[in-house]
Amino acid sequence: MSLIALVLLSVIAGLGCQSLPEEEFFKLLAQAPRNYQVTLPKEGWKSLEMEGADIAMESASGGAAFAIFIPSRMKKADSGEIPLGVLRTELLLEIKGKKIISSEYLTLAGQQAIRTLLEGKVEGEKVKIEAYTLTKGDLVYDIVYWARPEEFEIYHKDFQQMMESFRFVEQTPASQ
Repeated sequence: MSLIALVLLSVIAGLGCQSLPEEEFFKLLAQAPRNYQVTLPKEGWKSLEMEGADIAMESASGGAAFAIFIPSRMKKADSGEIPLGVLRTELLLEIKGKKIISSEYLTLAGQQAIRTLLEGKVEGEKVKIEAYTLTKGDLVYDIVYWARPEEFEIYHKDFQQMMESFRFVEQTPASQ
């Protein structure tokens, strides 16, 4: 089972993720060196400790969540970089009964990205997912929002605002 499937199942089923106190979460967030910046929602959201996620939060109701994954360094294909569509397919492998609602290439934080909106099931639970896959240097970034279909729109605006704030920054030796 892929990491994203385990994460989706954990959040939807309410298993495997722990909340951090808000003060501790934002303190840890500020201390960790990153090559990106993002404005996180605070109202109606709580932090999650989620294996494999750089940042993860869930809605107060527990019916929606998002995470930023930087799973690994990208391996180059013989002909150059691996296409975003292939990287996206790997991200969504374990989602059963996938119905892709839309898929588009766009620019995110100055990089080409692919945005996919879909519905499907993870371990029998219905989910609606919006996922972005992009690369910067040799890193692959997967930014995923998922929710029970009936709660998707309730929290989607917060995710969209976060995505609009996402940008890459140069790290200085002192911040590494």
